[in-house]
Amino acid sequence: MRKPAAIGFYPPDRNFLEREVRTLLADIKHLDVEDAVGAIVPHAGYSFSGLTAAAVYASLPEDYETIVILGTNHTGIGASIAVSLDSWQTPLGAVENDVETGKKIVELSKAALHNEAAHMQEHSIEVQLPFLQAKMQDFKIVPITVSSGLSAKTYAELANAIKEAVRGKRALVIASSDFTHYGEMYGFAPECDDANKWVHDTDKKVIEAILAHDTEKFVDLAGKTTVCGAGAIATLMYFTKDRKGKLVDYRTSFDISGDKDLIVGYGGVLFL
Repeated sequence: MRKPAAIGFYPPDRNFLEREVRTLLADIKHLDVEDAVGAIVPHAGYSFSGLTAAAVYASLPEDYETIVILGTNHTGIGASIAVSLDSWQTPLGAVENDVETGKKIVELSKAALHNEAAHMQEHSIEVQLPFLQAKMQDFKIVPITVSSGLSAKTYAELANAIKEAVRGKRALVIASSDFTHYGEMYGFAPECDDANKWVHDTDKKVIEAILAHDTEKFVDLAGKTTVCGAGAIATLMYFTKDRKGKLVDYRTSFDISGDKDLIVGYGGVLFL
């Protein structure tokens, strides 16, 4: 059982956490969609990106059987593409792993490995789970960390492996990613008159490339900014290449905190 490592991104107390997530889901403006096969969701602390995450999850149906969650690898530990076959614990309880599907992905993809080390201290997948636990009725997960900077061929191959592994299942693929990180702490602070507007404008171009399924342009733009889950998003773009994308919500940390020195963009996207 994989134990929580992201306490602090969300509240550690079960009752407080459940109340916060359900309040976010109930209060946020969202879409009502009959079906979605993919989503991009941010993974910052709930006080910053919780509203955007909630806008995505509140829009989704409740009857998915298998949810593949593509996270990033902030720590650099473990395999470049690492599949977890463990069940995962949160303060809201255990989430069962779809081991059969995870093993199939490892078998079908040359790059994907069963590797738990990449997940032990990584938060990008874990922060999605309380929302899923509050929203979904009965589901299993396939957690996969996907490093950025790999080849387009690798991402496309992984997407095809996922598509084959979930064939016949009621499945959703989530790419967990924040967008531009602006500030000296992130080593990325281009000179500009209005940092928040600059982040908004930069992320708009990135999101336009995603919605147009222009993977080459997205990877190029992501490499020039600081999209932390670029590999996860690129894989999702290949997985949903014949699906329509819809921006559900966008905001920045400045919109919430007013801090101009450190700004992160958060976008929620559905593929229908």
